[in-house]
Order: sequence, then structure tokens, then C-alpha cells
Amino acid sequence: LAEAGVSERLPPLSIAVALGEMAAANPQLKGKRLTLAANLVQELAGALPTEKRELAAVMGAIEVHHIAGLFVPTTLKKLERAAHVFINDAEWTTEAEDMRHLLHESVPPGAGTALGCTSIRAELARACEDIPSGAGADIGEEFGQREKL
Repeated sequence: LAEAGVSERLPPLSIAVALGEMAAANPQLKGKRLTLAANLVQELAGALPTEKRELAAVMGAIEVHHIAGLFVPTTLKKLERAAHVFINDAEWTTEAEDMRHLLHESVPPGAGTALGCTSIRAELARACEDIPSGAGADIGEEFGQREKL
């Protein structure tokens, strides 16, 4: 096939455009559309370049095509922007139930991460870091050394 000029993979831009058009036409996914979206997302994650400069060029080309981010399927069977979707890597917490956009189980977590999804664990860690200073002053005793040595 290579001799005939046919590549083994679709270019990332083509896949991103196809997902963007699917989302624009109808973000609701059922049956074969859900399977197609999950397969396209996995293909896109594998086709993205790993070098930052090349990746930035691909993402810039995607923006030129007026696609507002990369789309991934969610557990609600809708295509949503990857930046707004979470990977359910913390099944033990009830936070997952509160987050509306979870990555569909047919998409591997690695593919979701490659496309810009955030893990629930990372979001929980970020939320803990965002506690303003002094907000936890009433949650226990302050500790440390106050006496001069």
C-alpha cells in the first residue's frame, strides 16, 4: 500500500475533523455511532505525534478548522470536549457520581489522557491544593515549633 501512496493510518487532523463533525451534527451516540466514535478516539490517540512541536502543529491545524477542541464519547453516550471529560480512575469515591462527563468505558484511559481528559484523582488532588490559606484553621490543631532554639 505504501508504494501506491496509501498510508497505514488516517492523519490526526482528519480524525479530529470527523469527530468534530459528528459532534456538530448530533452529539448523541447510539449503537454503531458510539462504536465508531470510540474507535476514532483510540485511533486519534495513537496517531497523535509525541514530540511537542509536532503536536502543537496538529493542534493548531485543528483550531484552523474551527473545531473547538477534541471530542470523546462519555458514559452519557454523548460527544463532549475532552477538556471537560473525566477519566473514572477513582471508583471508590462518590465524586465520580457528581461529575457528569465521564469517559466512556469503551475508550482506554490512556487514550483519554492523550486527548486531554483529566483523571478524577488528579481533579481531587487539584481541589485539595486550591484550599485557600486559613480556610482549614478550624479543622484541628496547628502544630510546629514556636520556641526559639
